[in-house]
Amino acid sequence: MKLIFLKLIVWSVLGMIPLITYSQKNSRIKENFDFDWKFKLEDNSNAMKMAFDDSKWDEVQLPHDWSIKLNFDLKAGGSAGYLPGGIGSYRKTFMVPKTYKGSQVSILFDGVYY
Repeated sequence: MKLIFLKLIVWSVLGMIPLITYSQKNSRIKENFDFDWKFKLEDNSNAMKMAFDDSKWDEVQLPHDWSIKLNFDLKAGGSAGYLPGGIGSYRKTFMVPKTYKGSQVSILFDGVYY
């Protein structure tokens, strides 16, 4: 079976619980996407490139809340839990079977913050 290689990049997300679904002729396959994500607390537009090296990024599982590892800051305000904001980048590598070609593939993210 030939496979298509894809990388998924998501920015500014918090507490993601993604689920990928594949639908063809009224059949649906659901796969849990919570595992094997890479994370870096930075805004790097190069991270969108397939060949980007994320080997030094943190390995995380979802849901993931990167802000709780930061120091509390009264200036951040109570609505943010007194935790500073920022931009975090997430990446995930996964294989898509060639048989999915011409089918609808969706990724559902629940609980995403921004």
